[in-house]
Amino acid sequence: MFAKILNTAVIKYPYDFSRLYEENPYTRFDLSVDLPTLYSRTEDADNTGASIVEVVFAPEPSYDPATQKVVINDNPTLIDGAWVLGSSVVALTQTELDAIAMANEVAQLGK
Repeated sequence: MFAKILNTAVIKYPYDFSRLYEENPYTRFDLSVDLPTLYSRTEDADNTGASIVEVVFAPEPSYDPATQKVVINDNPTLIDGAWVLGSSVVALTQTELDAIAMANEVAQLGK
């Protein structure tokens, strides 16, 4: 996964080859070259100073699946020189808790 970055701000995430083609419709790209290198050769990169960086996934945090869920963040953040896509633990809504309770009741009836 990649992101388009300007300084330390995320411009576009996720960023992939289709986005590169969309932004540069009249450019032919050598597909044997990696995405960050291809982007660095574009007019947009020259004009804006933006770059393409690899994004790594942070380990999933611990949580209680009976009362919580993990939500992946919308954008990566710069942590110790690496762009990392983290996640947050949030409480289940009452609707989600009710659905779990209903599913458990149905499962018990089926036994």
